[in-house]
Amino acid sequence: MYRLLEPCARCGSEATTADGACQACGYVWGPEHTCVHCGEIRPLIDRAPLGCVCAGCGLPRIAPRWQMAPAQAERLRAAVEVRERTRKVAVVAVVIATACVPLGLLAGDVAGFGGWLGTLVAWAVSLGFAVLARRRGVVRLDAELAAARLAWERRAVEGRARVAVSAEEPAPADRVRVAPVDTSEEEDVIEPASARRQSS
Repeated sequence: MYRLLEPCARCGSEATTADGACQACGYVWGPEHTCVHCGEIRPLIDRAPLGCVCAGCGLPRIAPRWQMAPAQAERLRAAVEVRERTRKVAVVAVVIATACVPLGLLAGDVAGFGGWLGTLVAWAVSLGFAVLARRRGVVRLDAELAAARLAWERRAVEGRARVAVSAEEPAPADRVRVAPVDTSEEEDVIEPASARRQSS
């Protein structure tokens, strides 16, 4: 835990938090701000549809100061890479489909109906391939983002449960138990001397 009002190492402002973040310039420090993807200590920025992403590498970190498991981070990185590849493939396919429109008119003039029909088929195939490629990248990334957010929510719920249990635990003084007094055995009764003389 950081000291409140610790001056920022970058701008010198005292508007900092106990979590190691400057509210004036956005500078952060401390291991809880380390990115699980690039390993750098960087702040988070909001970037749709990924949500909170590292300001350095741009990969999703889901929530501030949450360190996801390495396997989860690897799957998330792979999903982002697939989305970028499918996005490029989709752009190329759309360009090809767009080029098929004037080529179809030209092929119709040169080769007749057969040329126009061939370019029409190429246009439909290119456009369909673009849609399928884009959908593949988006669906995989959405699934990995949902899994990572679910893991973060579970961690948050577990943390709140631990705090609630620790708050309900009795104080140390309440844990002291007093052993019950065993009164089953009769105490020895000492007779007075006058009573002993009378009995004798």
